[in-house]
Amino acid sequence: MVQAVLLGADSTPVPAPFVHIEDFESERLGAPGNPGLLLEAVSKATVPVQYWGGINLVHVAEMVLGLGVSRVVIGDALWRTPQSAAHFVRVLGDRCVCRIPLSAVGLRAGVLKEIGAARVLIDVDEWGRLHEELELISASSMGVQLCCDHQAWQRERNLIGQLPVELEAVVIRPEQNRQETT
Repeated sequence: MVQAVLLGADSTPVPAPFVHIEDFESERLGAPGNPGLLLEAVSKATVPVQYWGGINLVHVAEMVLGLGVSRVVIGDALWRTPQSAAHFVRVLGDRCVCRIPLSAVGLRAGVLKEIGAARVLIDVDEWGRLHEELELISASSMGVQLCCDHQAWQRERNLIGQLPVELEAVVIRPEQNRQETT
């Protein structure tokens, strides 16, 4: 489980209003490999749960939401066909978090705005381009979350207050769990 972090006015971490769970084993499977464990985690959580686990199909996302998860994070499956992203957003609404790498914001931000995506989780892989890429999202009403590893967060967190968007949260994952996304 990875805890999301919200930032106070002085850029110090404060508890986020949700827990972000990343299930790397399920990412490889395309669906939760152990729904019972997910159900147990959701039942013990005192705040809403956001789940990422390689969900590839809308009906799998609906099953995960049926376990009590508040939001599901969808990544590569959004771009399988030209209609995929719109389908996920139309069916799941604001319970769909669209995950994209920072390097793809220029390609994907316009599509996400056009289809009415409620929020986006951006994997930050190159902090030097963060401000420039977030400018592309700044005029939208999408909620923005960043995802990065702990080491990058420690090194770059002073940039957060200078960004052109207000962040919903920063998801900080332990270094050993860092995986590339496309």
